[in-house]
Parts: sequence; C-alpha cells; structure tokens
Amino acid sequence: MKTDPDNTSFFENILLFIGIDVHKSKWVVTIRTYDLELKTKEY
Repeated sequence: MKTDPDNTSFFENILLFIGIDVHKSKWVVTIRTYDLELKTKEY
C-alpha cells in the first residue's frame, strides 16, 4: 500500500474538544468529537 506523505493526519478537518476535570485527589481527561467520546480512568 502506497502512502501519501501530504495526507497523514487522521484528524484533519475534525473538531476535537478536550476537557480536563481536576478535583482534590482525582482527575479525568475527556476527548470528544461529534460522534466519539474517549475518557481516561479516574486517577
């Protein structure tokens, strides 16, 4: 499979929303697009 070096970004033209929720002893990072949500475990 040939790759195109000018088109290597999967997230090109996709809006990402990144949130960091920090409390006294816990934190969570959330990354969202319009149709996907990824969260870290609570630390």
